[in-house]
Amino acid sequence: MAILALKLTFSALLRIHHVQDHLLCLCLCIRNSTLVCYRPAPVSGKGIRYGCENRGKGSNVWINTSNMIKKELSIHYYEVDDKTMLPADEQHLVELARTMCDQAYAPYSAFYVGAAVLLKNGEIIKGSNQENGAYPSGLCAERVAAFAASAMFPGVPMQKIAISARSNRIQVGDPVSPCGACRQVLMEYELAQDSPMKIILSKEGGKIRIIEKVADLLPLSFSGNGLKIKKKHN
Repeated sequence: MAILALKLTFSALLRIHHVQDHLLCLCLCIRNSTLVCYRPAPVSGKGIRYGCENRGKGSNVWINTSNMIKKELSIHYYEVDDKTMLPADEQHLVELARTMCDQAYAPYSAFYVGAAVLLKNGEIIKGSNQENGAYPSGLCAERVAAFAASAMFPGVPMQKIAISARSNRIQVGDPVSPCGACRQVLMEYELAQDSPMKIILSKEGGKIRIIEKVADLLPLSFSGNGLKIKKKHN
């Protein structure tokens, strides 16, 4: 039996997260095969003090928080009591999304999601979530619809997408919202088409939420623009 030994050459991994108005620090330090956790404590005039808890022996890392600039992000969305308060084309889109819930393949979660995408050429592409016994192999309704739309009508902008959900096991209280992976996929198309894609969130009935563009659902998103190969000019 071969044994592979991995030698760690770093002393610490420091990550700082800004949560509400507090700085939380998670520091993993490996010393003599011992995992050590650092905890933050504010110290007057000295920013934030990070002390190492290790059998009563500590070492400190100082960070001057007075030089940090706090910035905020905010989004806006609209909410209506029911679909009758929407324009006719959006009412139709919501109804299609709700109908697509009946065509979902969700034998494991019993959470049925439908989506309908309105393209600039007037075409509407529908999708539903498709689950798999090997869970990561399934796909959400939003991506099913978006991928199909891009495959069938490449380059045609997606103007609006309606999403709905229902369940036989739980009560869906709020209009369903796309998962992180779906937001990233929709963001890719919004960036590529250089025009906003309106998102309409619903459930079986009741209130509906409208977001004007995907970027509002995924602030500080990753963009693949920097990965594209630039053409060389002669």
